[in-house]
Amino acid sequence: EDVLRVGDKRRIKYVTSIKPTSTKVDVDYVVKGTFSDKGQYCYYYENLNCVVRPRDNNNLDVVCSTQWVQNVQEGIGKMLDISNNRINVQVQRCGGAFGGKVSRA
Repeated sequence: EDVLRVGDKRRIKYVTSIKPTSTKVDVDYVVKGTFSDKGQYCYYYENLNCVVRPRDNNNLDVVCSTQWVQNVQEGIGKMLDISNNRINVQVQRCGGAFGGKVSRA
């Protein structure tokens, strides 16, 4: 909270992935302290994923771990500027996930 309140951007890093290490000699960062996320949802074990395969006539086959198929279809259509009927979305083993997969996949 202090870092966010001060607004010092040098202390805030956006990291999308961290290369894992098992030897502990090639570690780039050591993180210590406390983390608090007051708006945290319950987390779930299933992975979020999406695989898209192009098909004939500019159609797409999408396999996605979402609970909101229409949102995925409309989002892809909007980003690629193609009609929704060209996007075939399939979901396998969606699970409950406390609603987390509604918008995050």
